[in-house]
Amino acid sequence: MSQETVEVTLKLPKVVVDFWRDQKDNLEEGLAAEIVDLCYAALEAVTPGMIADKYPGLRETFKKYGLDTKYL
Repeated sequence: MSQETVEVTLKLPKVVVDFWRDQKDNLEEGLAAEIVDLCYAALEAVTPGMIADKYPGLRETFKKYGLDTKYL
């Protein structure tokens, strides 16, 4: 299943970008993974099934980034 994507432009302080690049290879992929992980962590605040039902593509996205989906 192909995932629809949305291009987002962020303005970050250069020092933050330099720091990130020193820690990880790819800024864009790394930030995308961090944001997906934040969404995944938000599932703890409510019933996971409620969020997964509202955003059906989350299951596939979590799987793509190697996150466990057995409780969704």
